[in-house]
Amino acid sequence: MSNQNSSTSDDGSFVKIDSKDVNLRQRKTSITGRKKSQSQLNTEALIHGGIDSISRNVPEQYAKYVQNLKPVVSPLMDILYIVVPYLFMLVSKLKDVWEMLQPYHPEELGGAFCGLLMVYFGGTYVSTIAAVEAFRQCGWQRTESHVKVLMENYRAAKVESAKDDAKDDDGDGVPDVQQIPKNELYRRKLLLVAKSVNPDNVTNALAGIWSGVFGVVCTLRIQFAQAVTLGAAIGDVLHRGVHKYLEPTVVTMIPEEHGYLKKWVPSLVRYTCRSIAVSIAWLLQRVISAFHSAVRGSEMTIKGVSMYLKRHGHIEEVPKEGSQLWFCLMFGLAISGFLWQLRMGFTLPFPLNILFLPFSIFEWILTNIVGSNL
Repeated sequence: MSNQNSSTSDDGSFVKIDSKDVNLRQRKTSITGRKKSQSQLNTEALIHGGIDSISRNVPEQYAKYVQNLKPVVSPLMDILYIVVPYLFMLVSKLKDVWEMLQPYHPEELGGAFCGLLMVYFGGTYVSTIAAVEAFRQCGWQRTESHVKVLMENYRAAKVESAKDDAKDDDGDGVPDVQQIPKNELYRRKLLLVAKSVNPDNVTNALAGIWSGVFGVVCTLRIQFAQAVTLGAAIGDVLHRGVHKYLEPTVVTMIPEEHGYLKKWVPSLVRYTCRSIAVSIAWLLQRVISAFHSAVRGSEMTIKGVSMYLKRHGHIEEVPKEGSQLWFCLMFGLAISGFLWQLRMGFTLPFPLNILFLPFSIFEWILTNIVGSNL
């Protein structure tokens, strides 16, 4: 049987290609030195086809920037194919550990541990803790059900895609997906996904997840808008008090050859005053949020530890909420955590700053999302 097959070139003309050569070229090694799987090659081709489709539909002056994304696809897919299996392995191990700990009722100590983190680190992760609280109240149950629906549809599409990767309708011993242009593969996989999944389920699930995320962002913006608004108002008052003294001083510091910059001085002084005032207001908000997190976390910690100790016979009765003992334990722990946060300046000591780096990155992203356009 001949190994020659025809395909289309970029200019639309037909060229002859060798099937063995196709396999050799397509199964090039990744950054790890391992051969790429057919699934990874198909995914890369699918993304390339999507980039080509987008570049044809955007204004001509932006098309080249869209095409510049192509060289990023391959190393990014290599990284994902390395990381994702380990993430699934980690999730599986955590699930096994959780099952092993069931006789010891980890939900009690788990809640106590989370509460302890809130007591001592609540001021460092203000936005993250507020987001978790908001999400738990207004979107967790709906989002959980929607994610399960999406995962079911993803599994169905993955099974059909694996079957499609193995198809060899022309009987030449080479799967059809390896012999078609990228644009055709892109179209073929999109049609396969459209055929495999339930559009109503996917649409409703995506809308539900987005509404949950949007609800959390709106809740956080409302919560922190007061601090930003107060800071801006204080900044305006501060500006009225210092601008007639500060602006002339700044103007005299500008060399004459750069005199065109003098027109920017009033705006610079105004926004500097606002930035200082907003920073002070945000610091006060952080202090308030840290105290709230310390109180909330101490309540979770005392409740979890007390129930655990009672279950294992170490104490006879759980302290009643509102009692004098409960009040002393809760506020004693809360005040100690709050004072420790103030002493540390809402920063983490080494090595906790390394251990909690992912949470710090998430906090930074969330703070910028919430603080934008306020």
